[in-house]
Amino acid sequence: MIHGAVFTFLQTESTSQCKHRIETAAAADTDEKESQAKEGLTFCCEGNAIGSSKCIFIFTSRLNMFRFTGFDPFWMKDETGNLSAVQEDGRVWLLQEALCIRRVVEEDAGKYQCIVRNSIGEKRVESALVVTAPLRVTVLPPHQVLNMGVAATFTCNVTGYPVHSVAWVKDQRPVATSERVQLPSRDVLHIVSLRREDRGMYQCFAYNDKDGAQGTAQLKIADVPPSIVSAFPERTLQPRDGVSLQCIVVGSPLPRVTWYLDSSVMGQTGRISMGDYVTEDARVVSLLNISGVVAEDGGEYGCEASNDVGSASHSARLNVFGPAFVRPMPNVTAISGETLMVKCPYGGYPIKSIRWFANGIVLPLHPRQKVGQGGTLSIQSVHREADEGEYSCTVRGVDGHTATGTTFVSVVVPPVIDKHYFRDSSTVDEGSRTKLVCIVSRGDPPLRFHWLKNGLPFLAHGDIAVQTTEDSSIVTFKKVTSADRGLYSCVATNAASSANMTTHLIVNVSPQFTVEPTNSTVVEGDTVRLDCAAVGFPAPSILWKKLIYSEKTAGDFAYVHSSPRAHRYTNGTLVISDAEERDAGAYMCQANNGLGATLSKIVSLQVLDVLVASRTALVFYSPCKKHHQDSKNLSRVCRPEKARMPL
Repeated sequence: MIHGAVFTFLQTESTSQCKHRIETAAAADTDEKESQAKEGLTFCCEGNAIGSSKCIFIFTSRLNMFRFTGFDPFWMKDETGNLSAVQEDGRVWLLQEALCIRRVVEEDAGKYQCIVRNSIGEKRVESALVVTAPLRVTVLPPHQVLNMGVAATFTCNVTGYPVHSVAWVKDQRPVATSERVQLPSRDVLHIVSLRREDRGMYQCFAYNDKDGAQGTAQLKIADVPPSIVSAFPERTLQPRDGVSLQCIVVGSPLPRVTWYLDSSVMGQTGRISMGDYVTEDARVVSLLNISGVVAEDGGEYGCEASNDVGSASHSARLNVFGPAFVRPMPNVTAISGETLMVKCPYGGYPIKSIRWFANGIVLPLHPRQKVGQGGTLSIQSVHREADEGEYSCTVRGVDGHTATGTTFVSVVVPPVIDKHYFRDSSTVDEGSRTKLVCIVSRGDPPLRFHWLKNGLPFLAHGDIAVQTTEDSSIVTFKKVTSADRGLYSCVATNAASSANMTTHLIVNVSPQFTVEPTNSTVVEGDTVRLDCAAVGFPAPSILWKKLIYSEKTAGDFAYVHSSPRAHRYTNGTLVISDAEERDAGAYMCQANNGLGATLSKIVSLQVLDVLVASRTALVFYSPCKKHHQDSKNLSRVCRPEKARMPL
């Protein structure tokens, strides 16, 4: 007769959960006959004096022993149809008729057979072990920023078992596959050619009968400034002709196209129409159509493409036969120290000459002034005293007809922040007082000031005050805290421009424990970790010391150096493996960053031998309890004496 069972073991199961399932299994188990013991699956959980707990999975098959006296049972595992003997090691061992497995892993899953033979015959019992582990999902890469038209791939990495199904979701909706959006396998999502609508949040969901998990990744379409792919050339027309000007641009997001005539934005009229469309390859085609051209339509036309990350422009002249004219010119504001460029908005064709005048004097007067062939006046390094005033351009046609336009150039001085008072960085101790001083040494009034901290608006609050005068702004810290560290920017603005400078406020902070070490106990041969963490600025170094006794002193603390058994991690944790009796004692964690007194705390480490630990063990279910009533032998229950495996 063959008796079988199926058991599902969760790797993260706690002791209380384990015990409950034992009692449930025991209550459901019934004897077929008084002479026949229970067959199938059992297991035991152990708890010990140091508070740890471990579940040990046990197969038992106590067959009719009087019929098989003198013959020990042995165990086989079904490896894809082939039976192989179960080999004992530090994790798997045999205890009479029980097969014990410590720390169950996925590879332990499968069918097991207990076999007993004698001269009369053979008996087998088969049971199945199903191992599960919590599902965890990670989507890689977690963040992608790609250009339109390129390919994108996401991979869903699933840990845990079993995995029955995997599903992909974009922005909370199932991913719809197509020739462009593909699933080569359930774990891989591939997009052949990216479009702007592909940006968003992607999730991979993994499921089994009892568990589910999901991972998330983000896809962004790279922002690309506009560029001009194709644009209209210079044209010469007769009155009453028709013309169509075209600009083709690309960019991401899709650019907006604006049309200009002599730097003024154009609008639609009865004769002038504008429109655009987007091609399949994400190009924006913009058109300007003019019907029944007249002489006044002549001038410099431009198309400007812009999006959130930049702009690009193109311009060319549209010449219409007719007498020369100059459009009204608005007044111009120039910034001191920069280059000024003023175009003469003329029309008519053909044109013989274009001249510029300053206060009635023909330009250029000096090397800083230049007049281009297209009628553009440029003045380098503008100065208020030398360059402010009235300017005019005069256009003469081949027929001798002239036209003149006039503008007034005002020169404004932008603010300049004095570097002498505004240093690149300042270092202060926590609890002290300090000031950030922003003084504008040059610039036209009125001036406006505002402050930024780490790029965000900063206002007075608590122990921080901001005082602003006509030409300065001062931030006063009455009592500096660690939260005050950061990058502070002073921004000064007037009608001409803005100026800004940034300083780094560094706050020194004495060490403080974030994780205080505590007393610990470890079983001899096990691993123990002593946690210690501290924060401060500069970041404190953490050292461990151990109290060492000698004949000359009552005890001194000596540094604990890394060794094959002791390792100090960068986060401050001290890990001691294969603990020995000599490891017991007092340990000191020290945190120091050179500010104030060294921060320290002393804790004790107790090392228990294996015998002490095993006598305090609790065993909840047979065969452990039935066959080993003597607590002194509990160290041999569910593990060999020499295995040195912790309870």
